[in-house]
Amino acid sequence: MKKIKVCAATLNITVADPKANAKEIIRISKNAGKKGAKLIVFPELSLTGCTCGDLFFQDALLESAMENLEVIAEKTKDIKAAIVFGLPVMMDYDLYNVAAVLFKGKLCGFDIKNKTLWDAYGDEFRWFRYRLRGTVKNIVFFPESLKNKSGKLIENESGYDLDISENLRIDFKRQLGFTLGVGIGNDGLGKYYECSYRGDEVDIVAHLGARRKVVDEDTADFVQNVAYDSNAQVVYAEAGDGESTTDMVFAGESAIASEYTVYKKSTPFKNQTIIEDVDIDEKKDALVRNQYGQTIAKSEEGPSKHKRPKVVMSDSEFLSMPYDMLGYNPFLPDEDSEKTQMCKNILKIQSKALAKRMKTIGADKLVVGISGGLDSTLALIACVNACDELKINHKNIIAITMPGFGTTSRTHDNASKMMRFYGVTKKEIDITESVKQHFADIKHGVRNKNATFENAQARMRTMILMDVANDNNALVVGTGDFSELALGWCTYNGDHMAMYSVNANIPKTVIREVVSYESDRIKNERLSKILKDIVDTPVSPELLPSKKDKIAQKTEDIVGPYELHDFFLYEILYLGKNPREVLSDATFNFMEQYKPDVIKQWLKVFIKRFFSQQFKRNCSPDGPQVFSFGFSPRGGFMMPSDASAKAWLDYLK
Repeated sequence: MKKIKVCAATLNITVADPKANAKEIIRISKNAGKKGAKLIVFPELSLTGCTCGDLFFQDALLESAMENLEVIAEKTKDIKAAIVFGLPVMMDYDLYNVAAVLFKGKLCGFDIKNKTLWDAYGDEFRWFRYRLRGTVKNIVFFPESLKNKSGKLIENESGYDLDISENLRIDFKRQLGFTLGVGIGNDGLGKYYECSYRGDEVDIVAHLGARRKVVDEDTADFVQNVAYDSNAQVVYAEAGDGESTTDMVFAGESAIASEYTVYKKSTPFKNQTIIEDVDIDEKKDALVRNQYGQTIAKSEEGPSKHKRPKVVMSDSEFLSMPYDMLGYNPFLPDEDSEKTQMCKNILKIQSKALAKRMKTIGADKLVVGISGGLDSTLALIACVNACDELKINHKNIIAITMPGFGTTSRTHDNASKMMRFYGVTKKEIDITESVKQHFADIKHGVRNKNATFENAQARMRTMILMDVANDNNALVVGTGDFSELALGWCTYNGDHMAMYSVNANIPKTVIREVVSYESDRIKNERLSKILKDIVDTPVSPELLPSKKDKIAQKTEDIVGPYELHDFFLYEILYLGKNPREVLSDATFNFMEQYKPDVIKQWLKVFIKRFFSQQFKRNCSPDGPQVFSFGFSPRGGFMMPSDASAKAWLDYLK
C-alpha cells in the first residue's frame, strides 16, 4: 500500500480577473502544501473562470492569464507539490482550453482538452480548438521567465522545453512518488483506457472540471467512471460559486475517488478544499483485468440518469412492458428519498443562482408577481431562499398581486396569505381599470375576448413589475416554467419576460413536486395548508372572466395535460425519439389515464406548438439550468424559429 496525499480545490472565482484568481490559487496551494499535499488540483479554466464567453477572444484576458501563470509559478516554487489549474492559451493563433502543471516554480506541461463539448458551460467550439495542428511554434504572450525554467521534459522543435499534449503524462515518481495524468472536462472518459491496456499507466489523474449542477446527473458516478477508464486514482476539482449564473449554476462538487472507493467529496455550493490520502496500489487488480480484456469500460454507457430503463417500444410490443412502468414521469426519480433530495437540490440551485445575480448587479431587492398559482409560488420560495442565502430581510422582496378580469377569490386569497406568512413586502395593484383604459386607447372593445384581451393583461402586469423594480433598484424575478416554454404558453413580452427567470428549466410536474415538498417541510401549519391548496388548484392564467368565482380558463383543457406534455418533452428533446416511438411509449405509460387517440391528439398539439413558438424561446431571459438539457438561446436546445414540423407530424399519420 502506497499512499499519496492529494487535494482538490474549488476557489472563489472572479470571472475574467486572472489576478484575483491567481491570488486564490496561490493561497490555497500554500495551505494545502503545509498539510502535506503532493498534488493540488483546481477546476477547468480556473485562472479566468469558465464562463467568460467571448471574452476568451480578448487579448487583455489572454495576456493577463499568462502573466498570472508566471506569478503563480514564482509564488509556489517553495511548495513540494504538483499544482494543476486551467487557463486559455493561444498557440499558433489557435485558442486552447489548457491545464497547466507546475512543480517548484517550473512549468512542466500543458494538457489540451481534446473533446470539446457544447454542454459544459456553453458552445465551447465557438472558442476552443480541441486538437493540435502539429508542433507548436509559438505560444502567444508566453512569459520569457518560464521558457528557461521549464521541466525539460521534452525538447520541442519550437524551443519550448515543456510537454504540450492532448494526453499529458508526467513522471513525478522520483520527486513525488507517482506518475501523473491530466484530464479536462468530459475528455477523461475513454482517454486513458487504451494506454492502460498497453501498460502505459498513470497512478493519479488530475481531472479539471466545469460541470454545471443539474439534478439528473451524479458527479461521483462521473468521477468513478474516469477512474475506471484510467485505472488510476482521480483527483477531480470542479468549478463553483463565483462563475456566471447566466444559464447554469456550478456547485463545486469536487471528489477524490477510485473505481472502488470515493475517498472524499466536497459539499455542494461551499467552494471547499478537500485533502485525502489515496492508495495508488489499489488499481493494480483493475490494470491486470483490463490487460486480459475481461471488462468493458463502464463509461461507454455513462452515468445512469434514472433507475428505470428507457425502452423504445414498437407499436406491436408495448403491452409486454412491466406493469410498474405505468405512470412513469421521466423527470422524477422513483424513490421518495431521491425525490426529496431532488427537490432540495432544485431549491438550492435556484437560490444560489438568484443570490449570485443579485450580488453581481448590486441589487438587494427583488420584485415578483404572485398569482396564487404553482409557478409564482415556487418563484417566491426561491426569492425567500436567496434572501436567506445573502442574509437579507424578507421585506426586501416586493411581492405584487395584480387581480384582473379572471382572478378568483381562491387564488387571490392564497396569494395574499402566502405573502404575509413569508414576511415579504406585499402590494396589491388591480389592473382592471388600467387595462380598460388601454383597450380604449387602442380601440379594442372590452367585450372582445380574443388574444388581445388576454395578452394585454399579461403585458400590463409585466410593465408594473418592471417599473416597480426600477423605482426600488430591484430585480424582476420571472415565474415561467420549462413546460410553458416548450409549448409557448406565455405572452410574448408579458409573463415571457423578466430580469432573471428561476423556473425556466423546471417542468410543471416537477414544480408541483417541489411546492409539495415545501408544504411538507415548512413548520408553519397555516402556510403549509395554503401551499397544499395551491398544489391542488387547477392550472390557469386567469385571463378570462371567472364564472361565479370559479376558474373559467383551465390550461390543461386548452393545451393538454402537463403530465403528457412533460413526457413528450423528455422523450423528444432529451432522448431524441421520433413521434411514433413517443406515442407508443406514452400509450403504454398512460394507458390507465388516457385513450390512445387522446394521447395522439395532445402529441400533435405539442409538436405544432413546439415548432411554432420557438421565437419566444430565442429571446428568453437568463435563468439557471436545473436539468441536463434546456432551452437557453445561449447554449441549450437550438433551432430556427421558422423550422417546419411537417416531418414530425408525418410520423403520426
